[in-house]
Amino acid sequence: MTPSAENDALRVAVRVATPADAGNLVAGIVDLLRELSARPDREAPEGAVAAALHLIGDPRAGLVLVAEDTGKRLVGLVTASYQTAIRTGGPYAQIQELYVRPEARSSHVGEMLVTRLVETASTGVFEVGLPGERFDKADRTREFYLHRGFSPIGPRMRYVAPEGRK
Repeated sequence: MTPSAENDALRVAVRVATPADAGNLVAGIVDLLRELSARPDREAPEGAVAAALHLIGDPRAGLVLVAEDTGKRLVGLVTASYQTAIRTGGPYAQIQELYVRPEARSSHVGEMLVTRLVETASTGVFEVGLPGERFDKADRTREFYLHRGFSPIGPRMRYVAPEGRK
């Protein structure tokens, strides 16, 4: 995983989210949920802004990154929460949401977000749950993670950074 933190084609920059991003994060995640569920009427869950602020504000809880275009519009996001499990041998980051707006897809924005997450997170072990097979882009999602070094572990995938656990 080696893309830069800035995408020249779209002029996208990836950065750590701030509390001012909470509303845009929730809006992006609602778009993700609508796409995954094929329900255009899907609304933000109660407490979504508070959850975003918690992940943004507590570095022990997780990490939130945003990708913005030159107009400072959010074009992508990734959220991860930190967990500890015996099966992983200690702490790991669970990728909770990865979303790239349709107009920014196929421009390496998702790759930039995942790469920056691996570089920035407080652990070197990552897991992600895959969408169900009914999701029309399930195969593409699986391939995205496979090409970035994740290995299948049932309905999830795992990535261990070359330097191992931080």
